[in-house]
Amino acid sequence: MFKYILDSSAEPKVIGVRDGGSQIVLSDKNQNDSTLKKFLWPKSGWPDLKIDNLSKYESELNFNLKKQAKITDFLSHSPYIHIIGIFSANFINLLQKFKLNEHIVFKEVFVYRNNEKIQEKYFLIQQPILNKEVDRSNTFFYKPLQRDINSNEICFKFKDESHYLGSVSSIRLSRISFNKAEIYDYDFVSSLTDDFVSDRLAKAIEEANFTNIVLKNLDSINCSEVIPHE
Repeated sequence: MFKYILDSSAEPKVIGVRDGGSQIVLSDKNQNDSTLKKFLWPKSGWPDLKIDNLSKYESELNFNLKKQAKITDFLSHSPYIHIIGIFSANFINLLQKFKLNEHIVFKEVFVYRNNEKIQEKYFLIQQPILNKEVDRSNTFFYKPLQRDINSNEICFKFKDESHYLGSVSSIRLSRISFNKAEIYDYDFVSSLTDDFVSDRLAKAIEEANFTNIVLKNLDSINCSEVIPHE
């Protein structure tokens, strides 16, 4: 069972940005590159999210730091592109010591501040999104701010995929379960809603003291009950 979600902070004291937005922005040149779209934007909608492998894209990927943005181990980005995230070389080096999906992609990106490339190295991560592999009967969600009289979350599960896909933007995960045992052999996997790390990878991340990389423990979510989602 995966109980840790890989997350980040939105606190200005951590990321520097005070408008609630991203730290970096994809360059205009990349955004206007028609050949890049098939690598970063899905060719089909949810839940398929079919894209081409970024390792086949030969041009540079450049991002510009916003004026107040701090340099952290995870950099939040805009606009939306279909990736797991952009991480420092230090984080990537740690991650590669663990068991990963054989189809995971690491591609170096270049970050600029005031038109000058920063010294720190960053890599984009792209990996398969697990959707059909999610065991709906044992995967639970909750809606933020919706609690019972004892301040516990009211959790629910979906009857089918269509209900789930229609609500995915407004819900949070309280427990994830997969229907293939081999998925639990990996230390890092992704679903439509979140990215998950194993207990041993979570421990290594905590010990490394990365900036702007937060681990959310699903065990901290108290469900008063689990009901079918209507």
